[in-house]
Parts: sequence; C-alpha cells; structure tokens
Amino acid sequence: NAEEREEFTRELLRYIKDLHSIQRNICMAQGVVYNKAKVEIQFLSSISGINQFIASTLAKRRKDQLFFRGHADPNYVLLPSIMRTFRLEQNESKMYHELLINCPNDFENCHTHLERLVKMQHYGLPTRLLDITRNPLVALYFACESQTATYGELVLISAENHEIKYPQS
Repeated sequence: NAEEREEFTRELLRYIKDLHSIQRNICMAQGVVYNKAKVEIQFLSSISGINQFIASTLAKRRKDQLFFRGHADPNYVLLPSIMRTFRLEQNESKMYHELLINCPNDFENCHTHLERLVKMQHYGLPTRLLDITRNPLVALYFACESQTATYGELVLISAENHEIKYPQS
C-alpha cells in the first residue's frame, strides 16, 4: 500500500544519505525525493495557486524569462531523450544522418541544424532537445494528462534575456 511504499522509500533514502554523506540536501516531501540545494518544491492543487506562484516568481525575477516544462512523474530527470540511454547517445550522428538520407524532401526547407532537430523530434527520433514552453498551461497539461491519480511536475526554468538564443542568432 501507499504507506508501506513511502516508509520503504524513507528507509532507502536514509541509507543512501548515510552512504553518500548527503544528509543535508536530499529531502522527501509527499513521496517526492528532491535535492533542496538545487530545487524549490511547491505542492499546488489549483490553477489559481499555480497562477499566484508564477506571478510571485515573475515579481522576484523581473529581468528573467520564464519557461515551463510539465511531465507526469515528479522524479523524472530532465534529460533530452537522446541522453537517457548510452546506446542512443553513441549513435546520435548515425540516426541523424540516416533520417536525412531516408527523407531528404522532408528536410529541404530546414536551413539550420536546430530546425532539423525540431523536425526530427516530431518524427519520433530521440534528440538532444528538451521540450519547454512559455505557456504554463501547456506545461500543466503535460504534467496532468497521463497520470491523473499521481503528482505531476511543473518545472519553471528561469533564464536571463542575454542567455536566450534563437535559431538565427
């Protein structure tokens, strides 16, 4: 049951903390394990709560742009799909070039490497791109759509304006 799983996770977490001497940073809240030195975690259960949190975050970071990513598993590691498996990462160049060879007409209007990667991702090819959006509702949809009985995660990524690169920059 849920209580037994949570207690097991707590025991495992204590063991890992002792083993790796990371007692101060690794925390668990409502079944979600996180590194408090790198992550600020908020549990929000309504659209208005999310709107208030985003508004307060924007007020603190006036010079920053906010981007969002949503996924159904709060313990998901933010890695592009190509980097989730060593074998895929090792064969990235081969997969990239094979798709260009097999579908040359589909990529003739792509003028940059980034444009090709975006199109390849929509073909289902694992890429080094990580989907993010400026619209928190789009990210919220992906955080909630597939597993309605569990927590989803809405990640806020803050970037200063000078850090943002566009395809033609």
